[in-house]
Amino acid sequence: MSESEQSTKARRAVRQQKPRRASTGQRIRLVLIGCGVLLLLLALLVELWQRGGPLRCIPSRPREVLTAPIPTPDAFADRPLLTMLVLDVGQGDALLLRSPNGKTMLVDAGDEQAGSDVCRALDAYGTKRVDAIVATHPHADHIGGLADVLNRYEVGTVYLVDGASTTPVYERFLRALEKNGCNVTATASETEIVWDEDVTITVLNPIAGYAYEDWNNASIVLKLTYGSVSLLLTGDIEAETEAILCGRYGDELQADVLKLGHHGSSSSTTEAFLNLVSPRFAVVSVGRNNDYGHPHRSVLQRLQKRRIPLYGTDENGVVAAFTDGVRVHIAP
Repeated sequence: MSESEQSTKARRAVRQQKPRRASTGQRIRLVLIGCGVLLLLLALLVELWQRGGPLRCIPSRPREVLTAPIPTPDAFADRPLLTMLVLDVGQGDALLLRSPNGKTMLVDAGDEQAGSDVCRALDAYGTKRVDAIVATHPHADHIGGLADVLNRYEVGTVYLVDGASTTPVYERFLRALEKNGCNVTATASETEIVWDEDVTITVLNPIAGYAYEDWNNASIVLKLTYGSVSLLLTGDIEAETEAILCGRYGDELQADVLKLGHHGSSSSTTEAFLNLVSPRFAVVSVGRNNDYGHPHRSVLQRLQKRRIPLYGTDENGVVAAFTDGVRVHIAP
């Protein structure tokens, strides 16, 4: 037999061979592997859905540390402004406000690691004195950085929630208050904070005498009004306190800018509360790709349904809100 005939015969033999079929055990293993992969994909999709899914996709990047003032929008040049900076302190709150007459207020200061970054932001504006500090409630992600501020700057009045907390972070805050001889006021609803003659600051929460279930709901809530523009700062309040405020104040809750409660948690920013506040803009202080799924998808959907734009520190870094008492500009 020639060489070519042998080659042809070999190829025919190969084609005539039947493929080996997988055994029953192999087929079961393949099915189980396939099911496992599908379950893993399903779990990832559920996690993505809970964290906001396609509504919010945040790339990883370092926190933005403010080392220079945020430029004033051209349209607001040479006008006295109320400015609020939502500082990028991760999973915490720190709001730096500057008044039309040059006064400074700090509402919370993030956790202990954020204290130095808050001080850098104050230094960026040439701050020597913080005229008012509001510690909305004793949780570490809100008051952790305040001791650094108290130890570094001259401070006017410190406003806090009446009540006792024994956490090491809160004890450090109290020691800094005592060390620096700060003027301390335990504030309650329907009182006013005197800060700037052109800005009215009304305390809406906590309600005097009300027994709150937790510190979040006891948070100090402030409404700042400059001209015809209002800002509503809500600390970490949740549905319990939102319902109380809705019943107590009704349409008086309306504000142009809403700082979302509890970092955009599903337990806050309820339909009823959002309907009464009816903000033009919402801002949120939240850690990038945090473990809590903040801001929650349900909150994002409520905002989207009302076409309320959201500016968050996770996506935008430091967020600045400017108002001349008539117009509002948000600079992410």
